[in-house]
Order: sequence, then C-alpha cells, then structure tokens
Amino acid sequence: RTYVERPQLPTVLPEINKKEIWHFSSLLKMNDFWSHLLLILLEQSKNKILLGWNPHPWFHLVQTEKEEQYIKALKLAKSKLYLIVGGSTFLDRWTEKFWDEKVVSHSFGKSDFQDERSLYLNVVDDYVVTVKLDPKISQSIDEIYEKTKSMNDLNLSSILSIFNQKTNASIWLEKNPEKAKKIKTKFKKFWGIDFEKLSK
Repeated sequence: RTYVERPQLPTVLPEINKKEIWHFSSLLKMNDFWSHLLLILLEQSKNKILLGWNPHPWFHLVQTEKEEQYIKALKLAKSKLYLIVGGSTFLDRWTEKFWDEKVVSHSFGKSDFQDERSLYLNVVDDYVVTVKLDPKISQSIDEIYEKTKSMNDLNLSSILSIFNQKTNASIWLEKNPEKAKKIKTKFKKFWGIDFEKLSK
C-alpha cells in the first residue's frame, strides 16, 4: 500500500544486476502495484517500448476501469506495448476491445513462452519484471478461460471469489541487461522486430 500511494517509487528501482522483490496476498493489490511499476519504468525509458507475456489478461475482467486508465496512461506516456497472450479463448479475445491499436500490438499466437502458465513477464530497456502467481490460482484461471464460451457462461461471483482469495504472489524487478536481451530475442523471433535496434 505504501509503495502504491507514494510517488517516490523510482527510488526503489534496482541497480544493475540487482533485484527488488515484493510479496502480495491479494492479486488485485498486486495488479495495482504492477501497473504503477510499469508506468514508472516507462517514464524513465528513452524508447518507451514495453514487451509483455500474459498467459491470460485476467485483470481486464476483474478491474476493467483501472485497466482502461492504465491503457490511457500508456498512451499519455507515448509508449508502445507488444503483448503476447497465452490463449485464444473467448475471454482472451474479449479483452481486445480495451486495447487501443495505437498503443497495443497484440497476438494470440503460440510463442516460446507458451508453457509459462504462472509467470507474467515484462521488459522495459534493461529492466525485467516477473510476476509469479500461485500455480493453483493459475490453473483456476486457465479453467475459467477454457470453460467460458460466451458471456452467458460467465459466473462473475465465482471469478471474483478466485481473485479475492488470499494467495501468494510476487513481483520481481531486476535490472539485468543479459536477461533482458534474451527475452527480447524471443520477442524478436515472434514479432520479426529487432527491439534492440528500436531501443537505440
């Protein structure tokens, strides 16, 4: 709560080859902090490129208004998000309506990250953000996305109960040029874009 409410977040950005780790018992609080952290990273970035891997974009489902604000904030920051989504279900594609195509380039295609169901990744310059969810929660999310074929199938109370339960989640932030480059190489292979050159 302190970090989300405090504007001095840049002071916690780690030095090269160091990391900061935050632990959360609430996915919704974690998501608030995660969005805030990415915007801080983009604020200090020169190239304003954000790479992302999401097994499922569940945050749009449970915090719709906040996610709309987040996309607007990306636009204001003149940033570009290249997002790979790990599913192509009805709910994964339902999220498309929130993504401004000037801000978000997205794909539901299979990638090298496909088997990472409990990890969410972001890269900004040399910074790597890794969000780790409890595998049981990740499995529950996968099941909801697989079962839901239309909005009529959606049981909002059961979904909210998943996201409101106490859990173990963490955000890892590291400044690691070598690791960032390896992840960018996977994105380059997927998108056909050299993100290293874009960052110069």
